[in-house]
Amino acid sequence: VDPKDPKLVTVAKIPRMEATTRDGRKNLVIPNVLGMTFDKQGNLYIAASGLPGQDPAKPLGFILRVDANKLNPSNPGDATVWATGVPGANGIAFDKNGNLYASTFAAGIIYMVPPTGGEAKVFLQRPGTPNGIAFDVNNIMYVVSTRNASIWRIQLNADGTLKNVAEY
Repeated sequence: VDPKDPKLVTVAKIPRMEATTRDGRKNLVIPNVLGMTFDKQGNLYIAASGLPGQDPAKPLGFILRVDANKLNPSNPGDATVWATGVPGANGIAFDKNGNLYASTFAAGIIYMVPPTGGEAKVFLQRPGTPNGIAFDVNNIMYVVSTRNASIWRIQLNADGTLKNVAEY
């Protein structure tokens, strides 16, 4: 690859989804995709914060998944909905137990999705705007909150539930 002339390749396709506008019209749109991460098996997960033109009173959000064996530039695989109920999802990361956590720019919420996917549950809600999320080697979660220019340090119990939060 020539660094002066990089070539972009498509390794997966994001699905078009139906969005209902405030006035009730339906459109097929591509979700607003933001953060992404891989699990231990090499599957790709993508935070889809919502749909362009969606009714703001009924916000949607998804986590999309592309199987590792479908990340192929010569035959791009389709991303599918793996989790729902994460409006405003942007940063995503897995803990050591395979739970996925999603930071959101909406209402200071962090969601948790179990390793099997499905409906997300509110893990933590506090003042701020969580926009990025990562885990250290000790399974401690760190979240950047852009509204108050701080970092949250979140300790988890063995089952993935909240143990302690500190803000720096």
